[in-house]
Amino acid sequence: MATFADRLKSLRKANNLSQARLGELIGVSKSAISMYELGKREPDYEILEALCNIFNVDSDHILGRKDEITLLSQSHRYALPNEMERNLSSDQRYLIAEIIKATPESARKFKKLWDMINEEERNR
Repeated sequence: MATFADRLKSLRKANNLSQARLGELIGVSKSAISMYELGKREPDYEILEALCNIFNVDSDHILGRKDEITLLSQSHRYALPNEMERNLSSDQRYLIAEIIKATPESARKFKKLWDMINEEERNR
């Protein structure tokens, strides 16, 4: 099982964030992020919660307690198979969570919008 240090570094890199940028997002220094990733320091509860929100994962995953990734939503949690989750950015995780909790009408509207985006991409 991975450690918190391993998970943090992996999630940060998977989301194309520098240590400095991640630090800015959660209100700590680049050196604090470095120390977390080296296993020389542990985050307090507020920082851990901020990291979970940034990466849209639950604390059990980021702490290395489980390998399964659970997507977080405002009041819901949704699990995806590990092989699907590994390469998703935080934006992709966010979109998946939003689609899952969308009303059928909102989902239809999103599908139409997504079809338009795909069509535009094909015509480039």
